[in-house]
This record gives sequence, C-alpha cells and structure tokens, in this order.
Amino acid sequence: MPSQGLLEGDVERPPGPPISDATLAYGF
Repeated sequence: MPSQGLLEGDVERPPGPPISDATLAYGF
C-alpha cells in the first residue's frame, strides 16, 4: 500500500532534523 511505502521511507531516513520536501527541492 502507498501509505506503508511512505511510512517506511520516513523510517529509513537517517536520524537528524526533519527535512521538508521543499528543502530537498531547493537543496538548502
């Protein structure tokens, strides 16, 4: 299910401050 995929992606992210999609898009 798509929802599970998103949750797994968040869990797989390395520890640290939350990064928003906008930040990833701009790269800073």
